[in-house]
Amino acid sequence: MRNLPFIERNARRGRVYGGRLISALANRPLRHNCCFYHIPKSGGTSLSEALHASVPVNRHIGEVPANTTRRAAAMLNAGKDDEAAYYDDGENCEAVFRLREGMLLAFMANDVSLAHGHVLFSHKADAHFGDRYRYVTMLRDPAARVVSNYRAAKGAGYVSEDFSEYLKGPVGRAHATHNLRYFSGRALISEEETPQAMKEAKAVIDKFAVIGFVDAMDDFLDRFEDVFGARLSVGRHNVGKSAIPDIGMTDKRRLDELCAPDQALHDYARAAMGASVLAAAS
Repeated sequence: MRNLPFIERNARRGRVYGGRLISALANRPLRHNCCFYHIPKSGGTSLSEALHASVPVNRHIGEVPANTTRRAAAMLNAGKDDEAAYYDDGENCEAVFRLREGMLLAFMANDVSLAHGHVLFSHKADAHFGDRYRYVTMLRDPAARVVSNYRAAKGAGYVSEDFSEYLKGPVGRAHATHNLRYFSGRALISEEETPQAMKEAKAVIDKFAVIGFVDAMDDFLDRFEDVFGARLSVGRHNVGKSAIPDIGMTDKRRLDELCAPDQALHDYARAAMGASVLAAAS
């Protein structure tokens, strides 16, 4: 939010803090502490703001920021301020995710009402704080998410190749396996490691209190309210502005192949959340 134009930035901050003030005056804290695992390009930016607005101003929030943790990881591990070298989906991403996990643990140790960010599922956090937090995430059609990832990464300068070459490279594979990586808690996963990671990811999905789907938002809002006792008001922010790539049949087949594990987890999560999600999306 801090990089938005002045008027838009402050309007959105006003909505967030207005909601937090109303929640405090009405004495309406969340029923449980919430940990939102934010899978990139899955509608999580809008949801993060809605979650912030639901936490009373007298309660603490722990946000794990994406850009600054990349810079901090570069400083810690390479002695330089080089955000691009520690991109979430690059060769140094394990260092970034270790840092973020440490921040998540610190926030939970401080008993924040809401902890969130681009953090892989933390088995350490679950072992120490799983009885005090309820887990939430939002999912999107994996192929559509990869296209959005590509547009954002190219616009930010993290990738430069065309879509076909991107799909053949490590960043394309990393983007296509976001569900697998985030749920299993593994920063990067080789093809050989995929079967074991799939087992781990499904076991973690079963731990989540609420999993939403961008094509079934009303169902998510109902489920969140049932668990946490608050009705969220979710806007639509962080919409991609770069050009949509042309995707031919060859690229489409490659994209579907890369996304197969994530699609399987997407379908597993839908089943885990019950028939109402399936009906809402149909």
